[in-house]
Amino acid sequence: KTTRAIVLDEKRNTQLRLAAVAAMGLDDSPDTDALMQITIGKSTLLRDESLRSLIGAHFEADDQERLIKLAKQHTSTAPAIKRILGQQFTSDRPASTDTATWLKRLDALPGRGDATVGERIFFNQKIALCSHCHQVNERGTRVGPDLTHIGRGSSRARILEAILQPNKEVSPYLRPWVITMKDGTVHTGIAMRRGGNAEVYLGIDGKEIRLDKRQIKTKTEGHHSLMPEGLAHTMTLNELRDLIAFLMKSR
Repeated sequence: KTTRAIVLDEKRNTQLRLAAVAAMGLDDSPDTDALMQITIGKSTLLRDESLRSLIGAHFEADDQERLIKLAKQHTSTAPAIKRILGQQFTSDRPASTDTATWLKRLDALPGRGDATVGERIFFNQKIALCSHCHQVNERGTRVGPDLTHIGRGSSRARILEAILQPNKEVSPYLRPWVITMKDGTVHTGIAMRRGGNAEVYLGIDGKEIRLDKRQIKTKTEGHHSLMPEGLAHTMTLNELRDLIAFLMKSR
């Protein structure tokens, strides 16, 4: 069956449907009609996943009205719907340096973090963006540290702090270099190895950059992380809690 058929088939396994809904979100122009049908269904999991997949979709006026009505019916969906409609949904959040208050906000949410949902958020291409630079169980892109077992030696607070303040602690071997070539081209990557007339860097896309060092004009080592600041603000608080639950489970 097509992805659309799986998404709309209520007899299908929920996890399969969730995977199909998430897959729809990978499209630059997702199937708005199918995803909107899911938002009015009974399953909260499917509704939330469809709202993530609708980011970047084109909406007609009646679709926007349906979303506003949905936000009133299910107040927990309001932040995700505001995000879809391009409205501010992260107001009144603590400073990024106040990890303790962030944790209190997360702990005050009803229910518990869902690691299964967090896994889908980790690999989401529109929010969080974790898999753009990290891998879990060999899935994702290898630029930053592999996070497969990060839950073994890290607390929730430590993981949250790393998300909120990516530049607080940057290992020397993960510092990015900016290399300008004699022909004017500029490359950014993490130093991997040097030998002979070549220098190899790992680019932000996870691909190796092999440069002729005889053609290098300048090199500058950065002291910031390739991980951008503000990724927590691409997520609702529930999504952030679910993401941390997934990372803590990665033991």
